[in-house]
Amino acid sequence: MIIYPSIDIKDGKCVRILHENEEEPGDLAHTVEVNDNPADQAQVFEEQGFEWLHVIDLDAAKKITPDNTVPMEELLERVSIPVQFGGGIRSMQDIEFWLKRGVAQVILGTVSMKSPELLLEACREFPGQIVAAIDARDGYVAVEGWSQTTSLKLLDLALRVENTGVAAIIYTDIDRDGSMLGPDLDKSVDLAWAVTV
Repeated sequence: MIIYPSIDIKDGKCVRILHENEEEPGDLAHTVEVNDNPADQAQVFEEQGFEWLHVIDLDAAKKITPDNTVPMEELLERVSIPVQFGGGIRSMQDIEFWLKRGVAQVILGTVSMKSPELLLEACREFPGQIVAAIDARDGYVAVEGWSQTTSLKLLDLALRVENTGVAAIIYTDIDRDGSMLGPDLDKSVDLAWAVTV
């Protein structure tokens, strides 16, 4: 088992999403700062012995400024462990931009559902470097930084995505994220049994 510590970047800082809004669990507007420097936090994780790092640009996921490119580039310069990065990546240009800067794997979330042809092209162009993220609320896929819940079921999208050539599927249960209740093991196990990546 490989544990991926996670860094969420908002306004250039590391934050943790809070589970304060019962109407919209995982609302990205509700966060608390945990470190004002993402590069410092990444270095701490590397020094603790982690083998990978998972980083999400929350502002880009919701198409909100500011631009977190500079803190992300500083993070990549400071650590030697591989980094998977996502949030607002919706074009081949975006993918190439981050791979050239040293990201080991690019995470495609909204694109996995809304632009399957782009996901397929990216997997063909960059084998082993594309990961699909599926975020779900109550079993249904959410996109655009969790702001839109669709009528597509988690397992249906996972089955559609698994044969595109993605290196992995990352599943986030929005109802649990930030709740400090741990993962929904039942849905996670169901997903693991249903797909081969």
